[in-house]
Amino acid sequence: MRKIVALVAGCVLVTAVTASADTISVTSGSFTLAQFDNGQLNLSNSSGFSFRGDVGGVDTEGYEPLDGCYLGPGCHGTYNLTIHDSLIRSTSDTSATVNAVLQSGGVRYDVTSYTYSFATPNFTPTFGAFGGSFGAFPFTYQATVTGMSGGATATFDLVGSGLADVQYAKALSAGEPAHWIDAGYTFAPAATTPEPASLLLFGTGALGVLSRRRTRSQPARPTPDDDAQD
Repeated sequence: MRKIVALVAGCVLVTAVTASADTISVTSGSFTLAQFDNGQLNLSNSSGFSFRGDVGGVDTEGYEPLDGCYLGPGCHGTYNLTIHDSLIRSTSDTSATVNAVLQSGGVRYDVTSYTYSFATPNFTPTFGAFGGSFGAFPFTYQATVTGMSGGATATFDLVGSGLADVQYAKALSAGEPAHWIDAGYTFAPAATTPEPASLLLFGTGALGVLSRRRTRSQPARPTPDDDAQD
């Protein structure tokens, strides 16, 4: 009996240690980037979740995420708003810092680490004399946030989608058609699409209605008794 109890206790302990992070859908808010400023986080949803703060150091000339081909030079003619980064709350590299607060389930967490990615399709901007603004690029977002509250640590997985935009200033030189000013990622609820099972039920119902209509529209066939009377 003691062996069974010990085995059950061991299984419970393993389950508690390896429990997966909570997954939260971001459906509103934005992440904005400016050329000479930190990145601004303002994410939320209708369930009371919020994630607000900034990324980048206080002594930098603006936060630049990794692989940002919205910058123009070095992207070999390919532009997109696909970016990613891995940040912690306190670091010797002041450009790789996150200073934010996450709230979920009524609990406030001081964020200690933030790893994220935004993915967008490529685009080809056509610059005017003063640069240009380009937008409505769909993006997908994934992130992992770790925070502390009252000495306890919690980890959250974030997912979301929406539309991104970017703005460029006028050309600086022949080798640089235009330079980046700012970019933004605006979150929105995911589009609702029918499940395959719902589509199947809808199709079956439509076929049933069509079959009944055909049956009703067919003329009655004469019976042998009707022929004999003629």
